[in-house]
Amino acid sequence: ILERTSREPNRTSQTSSGINSLAREDAELEWMKDRYHECVRFLHSQCFYGGECEPADFITSLVLETADYIRGIESAADNRKEGDC
Repeated sequence: ILERTSREPNRTSQTSSGINSLAREDAELEWMKDRYHECVRFLHSQCFYGGECEPADFITSLVLETADYIRGIESAADNRKEGDC
């Protein structure tokens, strides 16, 4: 979101809105939106706020997948920066 809009969201709702907006503008980003919402639903809402962090092996794998997701998004932003130069 920061790379595309020059604005950094500081709340989950701003991140959700920003990702939804980016996906509407660029169909290639639809995967990013879907994956983000899946991670937020399980990790943020269900586990962090709701305290429902079971089964533990699923939550652990989702945390690791989320880390991969974040690295992939950062890489895509870095590649976009390099392509713009």
